[in-house]
Amino acid sequence: MMARSGITLHNVEQAKQALLVRGERVSIDSVRAELGHTGSKSTIHKHLKHLEDAQDESQTQVLLSDELQQLLHHVAARLTKEANATLDEKTVLFEQAIEDKDEQITQLNEQADALTEQGQELREACDAVREDNIALRAKNDESQQAHALYRQQIVALEQQLSTVQDHNRSLEEKHHDARQALAHYREAMAQQRERESEKHEQECAQLRQVSHKTQQALTAKQTALADAHHHIDTLKSELAVVRSERDASIKSENTTKAQCQLQRNTLEELNKAHIVLQAECSHLKQQCAKLEATNSNVKKEVDAIRTEKSRLEGKCQSQQDLIDKLTRSTSTSASK
Repeated sequence: MMARSGITLHNVEQAKQALLVRGERVSIDSVRAELGHTGSKSTIHKHLKHLEDAQDESQTQVLLSDELQQLLHHVAARLTKEANATLDEKTVLFEQAIEDKDEQITQLNEQADALTEQGQELREACDAVREDNIALRAKNDESQQAHALYRQQIVALEQQLSTVQDHNRSLEEKHHDARQALAHYREAMAQQRERESEKHEQECAQLRQVSHKTQQALTAKQTALADAHHHIDTLKSELAVVRSERDASIKSENTTKAQCQLQRNTLEELNKAHIVLQAECSHLKQQCAKLEATNSNVKKEVDAIRTEKSRLEGKCQSQQDLIDKLTRSTSTSASK
């Protein structure tokens, strides 16, 4: 591990001297507390080791042989290197695993946000389609009402046309009866003219009067008949217009029904897409739950690594104490 900036050999030396002045035991924790709980324990241990090595070297440099000093330095360096290598390797793996998990969580959160936004858009589209469907249904109801009204008008006009036709037939029958009566009358008059020649002029005058009245009645009947024909033509024109409007209404109704069916199909497709998105969201939630479980496992692994780190630090400290004891024992043996 790299030493934190600001914790130097001089700082550790000052803290050690302060502890010695107060008569307290010098250890990694006491020195770190003296420094204000700052600095890495491995850095403090390294500086303390350096200070003790310098002190022991100054005391025993003359007594120890060069070969033994090199052996001790080699063993201490190898133990420190192995401990630091193991600790650095586990730290790098842990940091890499944490970065990978954070990246996966970020990606899943982005996917979840995108799917949530897409689901909101689909819900809005469904609401718009429902509103359009309601409007089309209202328009269809209005069209059906107008169609029913047109049908009622057509029935009324057909009834009116039937009445006019009946009236025309009645007028034609009356006109036919009048013609028959006139022919019968003329025949009777001819017979009477043959029988009663002396009354010819008087009867002719009477016949002229009757004929004039009959002609007036016939003219009136013909005028009424022309008016009836004109009214019939008007009714036929109105009936044609009503039928055209009815055909347009039926065509509009068919178009509206087709639009309603299209909107229903679109709504069904949107509902299916919404169900698929809900399934995807559920799947993503399950993946998030799995990732949270994995994250929990990673945290447990981190705790295990930290425990292993503390164990290795203790092991390094024990090895260092062993080296110190070996050094002191060698020094004592050499002095003896």
